[in-house]
Amino acid sequence: MQQCADAIIRLRAEYLFKLKKYDEIKFHFTSGDLMTWNDYKNGTRAIVNGNAVQFRKTENFDDSRENFRKYLDLVFNYAGTISLNKETKPVLNTRDLKTGDILITAGSPGHIVFIAGVSENQQGKKLFLLAEGFTPAQSIHLLKNPFDKEISPWYDLDVNADETKTARYFFKPTNFRSF
Repeated sequence: MQQCADAIIRLRAEYLFKLKKYDEIKFHFTSGDLMTWNDYKNGTRAIVNGNAVQFRKTENFDDSRENFRKYLDLVFNYAGTISLNKETKPVLNTRDLKTGDILITAGSPGHIVFIAGVSENQQGKKLFLLAEGFTPAQSIHLLKNPFDKEISPWYDLDVNADETKTARYFFKPTNFRSF
C-alpha cells in the first residue's frame, strides 16, 4: 500500500528493475537531491537533516530484491508530487498520451493518477483507464468514471482541458506528464 506518488514511483521503479534498466531507476527528493538505485545498491545512503541532504557510503554493495525495497521506502519518504512534477515532461497532445503517463497536481498535499490502459478505435479515438494510490496509503485501484457512465471505467481525456475531473479529485489545471 502506497500513497499516490509512492504508487507511481513503485510502478516505474519495478518496471525498470524487471527490464534491468538500473541506470534509469532514479528519483529526486522534494529537496532536489537525486537518489539513484545504482548509488544505493553500491552502499550510498542519504543522511537527511531537515531540508539538508548529504550522501555517504555507509554500506557494502547489495543488489538484492530486499535492498531494492529499502531503496524504494527511502524514496517514498522524501519524494512526492513536487519532485515528480519537476522530473517529468509535459504531454502536449492527447494523441501522445500512453500507459504510464501521469496527471498531477504538485503540492503538499498534491495528487497524482496514472494512465493504466489505453484503448483506441479504428478512427484513432482514444479512451483511458486511470488508476491511483491515495492518502492515507492504500492499494492501487482503477477509478470509475462517475461523469460518463456510458464508458465507465474509461475516461475521455483532453490534455488542453481547463480541468480534468476524476472520481475522487479535480485536476485544475490539467497537467499530464511523462517520464
